[in-house]
Amino acid sequence: MKYALLAFLSICAGTAGAQQWRAALPVDSSSGKVLYKGTVDTPGATAEQLFKRAKSYAHVATQAPMIEEATNVVSGPAEKPLKGRILRYEVYIKVRPGGYSYELSDFQNKTMAVQYANGVGGLSSAPGGQAPIERVLNNPDGYRKGKPTAALLSYQQQVAEAAQQAVADLNRAMGAR
Repeated sequence: MKYALLAFLSICAGTAGAQQWRAALPVDSSSGKVLYKGTVDTPGATAEQLFKRAKSYAHVATQAPMIEEATNVVSGPAEKPLKGRILRYEVYIKVRPGGYSYELSDFQNKTMAVQYANGVGGLSSAPGGQAPIERVLNNPDGYRKGKPTAALLSYQQQVAEAAQQAVADLNRAMGAR
């Protein structure tokens, strides 16, 4: 019984700790996922000018841009490098006269391929994996006594910095001041 109580308490402490990252990253209240979004006014810019800028940005920043001329929407997957990982996310830009709105969503932690000794004098590669960053941030292995480990805090900071840089890059490309 004593061990069951200890197990229950450690799970509760881990769950409480696993929610701490939500205070440091913007979280969509309906999905519980990390979401960077905003609406930016660009006085004097026409919808045509902004849409051209959005398309230009998407061709540089995303791997497979989706351009919807009828709705003035540009979207696509993008990536930012982290230490030993890649942060993958979706970009969505909706243009309107005099401004635009954006969302960076569906953040994924993508690990890089790993090389290892194959036992016969050479190297082999194992493919990298991909998982929602919320899964990484909520992983109990990232917490000790209910507190995030230094490695998890470093990862959280890298995610925040990469996402903020992506927003800054987008706003610069769109001509926001």
